[in-house]
Amino acid sequence: MNAAFASSTMALQMKMEPQDFMKTLTWISGSIWGTNWSFVISTLLWLILLIPIAVYKSRFLDILSFGDEVSIGLGVSIEKERLKLLLIGVALAGACVSVGGGITFLGLIAPHISRALIGP
Repeated sequence: MNAAFASSTMALQMKMEPQDFMKTLTWISGSIWGTNWSFVISTLLWLILLIPIAVYKSRFLDILSFGDEVSIGLGVSIEKERLKLLLIGVALAGACVSVGGGITFLGLIAPHISRALIGP
């Protein structure tokens, strides 16, 4: 799947003007170069809306870490909470990636930094 999407992206890039191609390449590789405060403001609105919801829902992550049986015993609707948490995570990631692109190294190191700062 990755190869199919990557090849279609490359085919679209080859049909672009050189200036547009460079902008697209910079965005795909992950960079905040060329952005301005309007991008920050548009992302900030999503973050202000979604981060409090994510913090509130974090207690369900603690419960879900005990396993399915214990979570059900504590009265958590597992599938419903997993779907909500997934949607919140995807929305937060989508808001940030829409401005900066996919910064791979940050995606690899961020979970380890957050675990060191906050704990499991």
